[in-house]
Amino acid sequence: MIRPKFTADEWQIVDRIICKYGSETNDVADILDDAINDLLDDGVTDDFVLAKPGEVFEAIYYRIWCRKYGPDNFEQEVMDKV
Repeated sequence: MIRPKFTADEWQIVDRIICKYGSETNDVADILDDAINDLLDDGVTDDFVLAKPGEVFEAIYYRIWCRKYGPDNFEQEVMDKV
């Protein structure tokens, strides 16, 4: 997994999702699931999150990981686990 290539606006959406749906456990799947469910409950079908769910998952994971450990070694740390 590498840092997704998003625009500044897309990263702002990811950060808002984490702030709104994140918790102490910060389970990435739960965060994304809650965000998608709210969008669908509101009748939204053309949102960035729905168009790129895999990339958004990786972006949420990236942001949470970087907040915990720092961004410097993200790609190397993830590659070491592969």
